[in-house]
Amino acid sequence: MGETRVPEKQAEYNIFLIALAICLNTIEEGATLKRGIILGMLAAEMTTLNNFRASWSSEDPLHLGVYDILNDPTKCTKVTPKLVAQHMKDFRTFINPILDRMSGSPFITTADRLVLHIAEPVTTHSHINTPIPEKCTIGIEVLGGGALKISIRSSHDATRASIPEGADAIELAWRDDAPTVTVPPTNTEPPLVTKAKQMTSPDDGAKTLISTKAIFQMNFGVDHGGNHFQCFARFINTKRPDRAGLWTGPVGENIS
Repeated sequence: MGETRVPEKQAEYNIFLIALAICLNTIEEGATLKRGIILGMLAAEMTTLNNFRASWSSEDPLHLGVYDILNDPTKCTKVTPKLVAQHMKDFRTFINPILDRMSGSPFITTADRLVLHIAEPVTTHSHINTPIPEKCTIGIEVLGGGALKISIRSSHDATRASIPEGADAIELAWRDDAPTVTVPPTNTEPPLVTKAKQMTSPDDGAKTLISTKAIFQMNFGVDHGGNHFQCFARFINTKRPDRAGLWTGPVGENIS
Protein backbone atom coordinates (compact mmCIF):
# COMPACT_ATOMS: atom_id res chain seq x y z
CA MET A 1 0.00 0.00 0.00
CA GLY A 2 2.82 2.40 0.87
CA GLU A 3 4.19 2.18 -2.68
CA THR A 4 0.97 3.67 -4.12
CA ARG A 5 0.50 6.63 -1.74
CA VAL A 6 3.04 8.95 -3.39
CA PRO A 7 1.94 9.97 -6.91
CA GLU A 8 4.26 9.17 -9.80
CA LYS A 9 3.25 12.03 -12.11
CA GLN A 10 5.14 15.27 -11.46
CA ALA A 11 2.12 17.60 -11.26
CA GLU A 12 0.27 15.28 -8.85
CA TYR A 13 3.43 14.71 -6.82
CA ASN A 14 3.89 18.49 -6.53
CA ILE A 15 0.38 18.93 -5.10
CA PHE A 16 0.81 15.94 -2.74
CA LEU A 17 4.20 17.04 -1.39
CA ILE A 18 3.14 20.63 -0.71
CA ALA A 19 -0.18 19.60 0.90
CA LEU A 20 1.56 16.95 3.01
CA ALA A 21 4.22 19.40 4.22
CA ILE A 22 1.61 22.01 5.14
CA CYS A 23 -0.54 19.44 6.95
CA LEU A 24 2.28 17.93 9.00
CA ASN A 25 3.78 21.32 9.91
CA THR A 26 0.48 22.71 11.14
CA ILE A 27 0.06 23.46 14.83
CA GLU A 28 -3.66 23.35 15.47
CA GLU A 29 -5.46 25.70 17.81
CA GLY A 30 -5.00 24.55 21.40
CA ALA A 31 -2.06 22.28 20.48
CA THR A 32 1.65 22.79 21.14
CA LEU A 33 3.06 20.23 18.72
CA LYS A 34 3.11 20.02 14.95
CA ARG A 35 0.63 17.61 13.43
CA GLY A 36 3.44 15.38 12.16
CA ILE A 37 4.85 14.93 15.67
CA ILE A 38 1.39 14.13 17.04
CA LEU A 39 1.00 11.45 14.36
CA GLY A 40 4.32 9.84 15.29
CA MET A 41 7.08 11.57 13.31
CA LEU A 42 10.43 12.31 14.93
CA ALA A 43 11.84 15.85 15.05
CA ALA A 44 14.67 14.80 12.72
CA GLU A 45 12.13 13.39 10.26
CA MET A 46 10.25 16.69 10.30
CA THR A 47 13.50 18.48 9.40
CA THR A 48 14.14 16.06 6.53
CA LEU A 49 10.57 16.53 5.29
CA ASN A 50 10.98 20.31 5.20
CA ASN A 51 14.31 19.97 3.38
CA PHE A 52 12.61 17.83 0.72
CA ARG A 53 9.85 20.42 0.44
CA ALA A 54 12.33 23.31 0.00
CA SER A 55 14.53 21.44 -2.48
CA TRP A 56 11.48 20.65 -4.61
CA SER A 57 9.76 24.04 -4.77
CA SER A 58 10.83 27.12 -2.86
CA GLU A 59 9.38 30.60 -2.44
CA ASP A 60 12.92 31.96 -2.28
CA PRO A 61 13.95 33.07 -5.81
CA LEU A 62 17.60 32.81 -4.82
CA HIS A 63 17.22 29.14 -3.85
CA LEU A 64 14.84 27.59 -6.34
CA GLY A 65 13.83 23.96 -6.04
CA VAL A 66 14.29 21.41 -8.83
CA TYR A 67 10.62 21.59 -9.84
CA ASP A 68 10.83 25.38 -10.08
CA ILE A 69 13.87 25.09 -12.34
CA LEU A 70 12.18 22.41 -14.47
CA ASN A 71 9.34 24.81 -15.21
CA ASP A 72 11.63 27.77 -15.98
CA PRO A 73 12.88 27.55 -19.59
CA THR A 74 15.67 30.00 -18.83
CA LYS A 75 17.12 27.82 -16.07
CA CYS A 76 16.19 24.25 -17.03
CA THR A 77 19.10 22.11 -18.34
CA LYS A 78 19.48 18.53 -19.52
CA VAL A 79 20.34 17.52 -15.97
CA THR A 80 17.19 18.99 -14.40
CA PRO A 81 14.75 16.13 -15.32
CA LYS A 82 17.17 13.65 -13.76
CA LEU A 83 17.34 15.71 -10.56
CA VAL A 84 13.52 15.85 -10.45
CA ALA A 85 13.25 12.06 -10.90
CA GLN A 86 15.87 11.45 -8.20
CA HIS A 87 14.08 13.78 -5.80
CA MET A 88 10.81 11.91 -6.27
CA LYS A 89 12.52 8.53 -5.79
CA ASP A 90 14.37 9.63 -2.64
CA PHE A 91 11.28 11.21 -1.11
CA ARG A 92 9.19 8.12 -1.75
CA THR A 93 11.81 5.98 0.01
CA PHE A 94 11.83 8.41 2.94
CA ILE A 95 8.10 9.02 3.41
CA ASN A 96 6.48 5.62 2.71
CA PRO A 97 7.54 3.92 5.97
CA ILE A 98 6.54 7.06 7.88
CA LEU A 99 3.09 7.02 6.28
CA ASP A 100 2.78 3.34 7.18
CA ARG A 101 3.63 4.21 10.78
CA MET A 102 1.18 7.11 10.90
CA SER A 103 -1.61 4.96 9.46
CA GLY A 104 -1.74 3.17 12.81
CA SER A 105 -1.73 6.32 14.94
CA PRO A 106 -4.68 6.58 17.36
CA PHE A 107 -4.72 10.34 16.65
CA ILE A 108 -5.11 10.18 12.86
CA THR A 109 -8.30 11.73 11.49
CA THR A 110 -10.25 11.36 8.28
CA ALA A 111 -8.89 14.76 7.17
CA ASP A 112 -5.32 13.55 7.78
CA ARG A 113 -5.96 10.40 5.78
CA LEU A 114 -7.28 12.41 2.85
CA VAL A 115 -4.16 14.59 2.63
CA LEU A 116 -1.68 11.81 3.37
CA HIS A 117 -3.31 9.27 1.00
CA ILE A 118 -3.91 6.81 3.85
CA ALA A 119 -7.02 4.69 3.40
CA GLU A 120 -9.52 4.14 6.17
CA PRO A 121 -8.91 0.85 8.02
CA VAL A 122 -10.90 -2.17 6.93
CA THR A 123 -13.34 -3.07 9.68
CA THR A 124 -15.43 -5.71 7.93
CA HIS A 125 -14.50 -8.68 5.77
CA SER A 126 -16.68 -10.27 3.15
CA HIS A 127 -16.70 -14.05 2.96
CA ILE A 128 -17.93 -16.41 0.31
CA ASN A 129 -20.46 -18.60 2.07
CA THR A 130 -21.47 -20.91 -0.76
CA PRO A 131 -20.20 -24.51 -0.86
CA ILE A 132 -17.32 -25.32 -3.19
CA PRO A 133 -19.16 -26.12 -6.45
CA GLU A 134 -16.67 -28.53 -8.05
CA LYS A 135 -17.26 -32.23 -7.55
CA CYS A 136 -14.51 -34.84 -7.36
CA THR A 137 -13.66 -37.46 -9.95
CA ILE A 138 -11.84 -40.25 -8.10
CA GLY A 139 -9.18 -42.41 -9.71
CA ILE A 140 -7.72 -45.49 -7.98
CA GLU A 141 -4.59 -47.28 -9.21
CA VAL A 142 -3.55 -50.59 -7.66
CA LEU A 143 0.22 -50.51 -7.06
CA GLY A 144 0.65 -53.92 -5.45
CA GLY A 145 2.14 -54.73 -2.08
CA GLY A 146 -0.99 -53.45 -0.38
CA ALA A 147 -0.66 -49.92 -1.82
CA LEU A 148 -3.08 -47.75 -3.80
CA LYS A 149 -2.55 -44.45 -5.61
CA ILE A 150 -5.48 -42.05 -5.32
CA SER A 151 -5.88 -39.20 -7.81
CA ILE A 152 -8.61 -36.58 -7.59
CA ARG A 153 -9.73 -34.32 -10.43
CA SER A 154 -12.23 -31.48 -10.22
CA SER A 155 -15.27 -31.42 -12.46
CA HIS A 156 -13.75 -28.40 -14.28
CA ASP A 157 -10.38 -30.05 -14.96
CA ALA A 158 -10.72 -33.21 -17.00
CA THR A 159 -7.03 -33.55 -17.89
CA ARG A 160 -5.13 -33.73 -14.61
CA ALA A 161 -5.46 -34.19 -10.89
CA SER A 162 -6.04 -30.85 -9.19
CA ILE A 163 -7.59 -28.99 -6.27
CA PRO A 164 -9.87 -26.17 -7.50
CA GLU A 165 -9.86 -22.52 -6.47
CA GLY A 166 -11.58 -21.97 -3.14
CA ALA A 167 -10.47 -25.35 -1.79
CA ASP A 168 -7.15 -26.24 -0.17
CA ALA A 169 -7.57 -29.96 0.55
CA ILE A 170 -9.43 -33.18 -0.20
CA GLU A 171 -11.39 -35.12 2.40
CA LEU A 172 -11.61 -38.87 1.86
CA ALA A 173 -14.08 -41.09 3.72
CA TRP A 174 -12.93 -44.68 3.22
CA ARG A 175 -13.25 -48.30 4.30
CA ASP A 176 -10.91 -51.28 3.88
CA ASP A 177 -13.02 -54.40 4.30
CA ALA A 178 -11.97 -58.03 4.18
CA PRO A 179 -14.10 -60.20 1.92
CA THR A 180 -16.82 -62.34 3.48
CA VAL A 181 -16.09 -66.09 3.47
CA THR A 182 -19.02 -68.48 3.74
CA VAL A 183 -18.03 -72.04 4.65
CA PRO A 184 -20.41 -74.71 3.24
CA PRO A 185 -21.78 -77.33 5.59
CA THR A 186 -19.84 -80.10 3.84
CA ASN A 187 -16.33 -80.29 2.48
CA THR A 188 -17.60 -81.22 -0.95
CA GLU A 189 -18.08 -77.58 -1.91
CA PRO A 190 -15.42 -74.81 -1.95
CA PRO A 191 -15.88 -71.83 0.42
CA LEU A 192 -17.91 -69.00 -1.03
CA VAL A 193 -16.05 -65.66 -1.05
CA THR A 194 -18.08 -62.48 -1.53
CA LYS A 195 -16.97 -58.84 -1.75
CA ALA A 196 -17.65 -56.56 1.20
CA LYS A 197 -20.93 -54.71 1.26
CA GLN A 198 -20.90 -51.43 -0.66
CA MET A 199 -20.69 -48.19 1.30
CA THR A 200 -23.94 -46.23 1.25
CA SER A 201 -22.63 -42.88 2.51
CA PRO A 202 -19.47 -41.17 3.84
CA ASP A 203 -20.74 -41.95 7.35
CA ASP A 204 -21.17 -45.66 6.68
CA GLY A 205 -18.47 -46.96 9.04
CA ALA A 206 -15.82 -44.90 7.31
CA LYS A 207 -12.44 -43.58 8.38
CA THR A 208 -11.38 -40.13 7.17
CA LEU A 209 -8.25 -38.79 5.55
CA ILE A 210 -7.34 -35.18 4.67
CA SER A 211 -4.86 -34.58 1.83
CA THR A 212 -3.55 -31.24 0.59
CA LYS A 213 -2.35 -32.97 -2.59
CA ALA A 214 -4.54 -34.14 -5.46
CA ILE A 215 -2.44 -37.30 -5.90
CA PHE A 216 -1.46 -39.36 -2.86
CA GLN A 217 -0.66 -42.94 -1.89
CA MET A 218 -2.33 -45.14 0.71
CA ASN A 219 -0.30 -48.06 2.06
CA PHE A 220 -2.25 -50.87 3.76
CA GLY A 221 0.42 -53.59 3.82
CA VAL A 222 0.58 -56.96 2.11
CA ASP A 223 -1.57 -58.55 4.81
CA HIS A 224 -4.50 -56.48 3.47
CA GLY A 225 -4.22 -58.07 0.01
CA GLY A 226 -7.64 -59.23 -1.14
CA ASN A 227 -9.46 -56.63 0.94
CA HIS A 228 -11.88 -54.26 -0.79
CA PHE A 229 -11.19 -50.53 -0.60
CA GLN A 230 -14.10 -48.09 -0.96
CA CYS A 231 -14.29 -44.33 -0.63
CA PHE A 232 -16.18 -41.07 -1.01
CA ALA A 233 -14.33 -37.78 -1.65
CA ARG A 234 -15.04 -34.06 -1.56
CA PHE A 235 -13.15 -30.78 -1.81
CA ILE A 236 -12.85 -28.76 1.41
CA ASN A 237 -11.39 -25.51 2.71
CA THR A 238 -9.65 -26.25 6.01
CA LYS A 239 -10.06 -22.63 7.14
CA ARG A 240 -13.74 -22.52 6.14
CA PRO A 241 -15.37 -25.86 7.03
CA ASP A 242 -18.76 -24.38 6.13
CA ARG A 243 -17.69 -24.30 2.45
CA ALA A 244 -17.14 -28.07 2.11
CA GLY A 245 -18.25 -29.37 -1.28
CA LEU A 246 -20.54 -32.27 -2.14
CA TRP A 247 -19.41 -35.87 -1.68
CA THR A 248 -18.70 -38.07 -4.71
CA GLY A 249 -18.77 -41.85 -4.51
CA PRO A 250 -18.58 -44.55 -3.69
CA VAL A 251 -15.81 -45.98 -5.84
CA GLY A 252 -13.79 -49.03 -4.96
CA GLU A 253 -10.97 -51.39 -5.90
CA ASN A 254 -9.52 -54.61 -4.55
CA ILE A 255 -6.18 -54.29 -2.77
CA SER A 256 -3.44 -56.60 -3.99
